Amino acid sequence: MIEQRLKKVPAPLHSLAVLLAEMSNSRYIDDQDMHACKKQLHDLAVGDEKRLFEPLIQTADYLLGEELAPVHKYMVCHASSYPYSQGYVRRPFRTAEASQQINLLIQKTVSLLIMEKEQFRLSEYLGVPNYSLSDNYQIRLVLAEHQRQRGVYRAVGNRGV
Repeated sequence: MIEQRLKKVPAPLHSLAVLLAEMSNSRYIDDQDMHACKKQLHDLAVGDEKRLFEPLIQTADYLLGEELAPVHKYMVCHASSYPYSQGYVRRPFRTAEASQQINLLIQKTVSLLIMEKEQFRLSEYLGVPNYSLSDNYQIRLVLAEHQRQRGVYRAVGNRGV
């Protein structure tokens, strides 16, 4: 499904979309891919840090389905409220500086693409007691929080509208 959506991505975003799709084929993101993705984001933002994540949001809108694309946008817009930490022993903190969140947001974008490939649906995840687990549990929490704030799911196991 993502491969079909790749064809619809316009030229300025196409190379970023291809890179993200390739990164989602593996559960490990190597430093070269991460660096290439960050470089493309900086190039597309034309040096304006306020616009750093616009290409990421636009690309994800093309690649993700109707359920996960709004979650991605929510996640990027609220990135400054997530704790940020560099290294294992450093205490997490929050920062409004976009460049500090770039690695985390690229990783979460790739996780959402993996979930899209797996055809993950939150309603099934919350409704089935023994849903098979994968490595994307952190992103599922963001997805559940997004839906809870929208009022879709009032409680775990209680399906909304």
